[in-house]
Amino acid sequence: MCEEIGQLYQTEENVNQIKNLSDFSHWMVELSSFLKEIKCPYQKFYEGHLNSRLSKMEERCLLIDYLLGEVLTARIWTPLPGSSVPENLNCITKVILREEILTLDH
Repeated sequence: MCEEIGQLYQTEENVNQIKNLSDFSHWMVELSSFLKEIKCPYQKFYEGHLNSRLSKMEERCLLIDYLLGEVLTARIWTPLPGSSVPENLNCITKVILREEILTLDH
């Protein structure tokens, strides 16, 4: 999900897959940076001690729910190749629309 979101939003940060358990801390750092960049409203995913961020099942479910919603938002938000965004759809309008989509998603 993070890969698709990153491609659609053209983020600088990315989240690599965990290949073994020793990669978990590095993965959490990548995830935290990625979530900050896409302006995730759930600060508990990128603040505080790394080991406590996704320690509860409900937090992991919330993260999955958020990322699924963000994938859908990014798909709606990102113009198809070859199409253009109307000039009157300025940056502030985009932010407002994105927030509204996220609100409807939750």
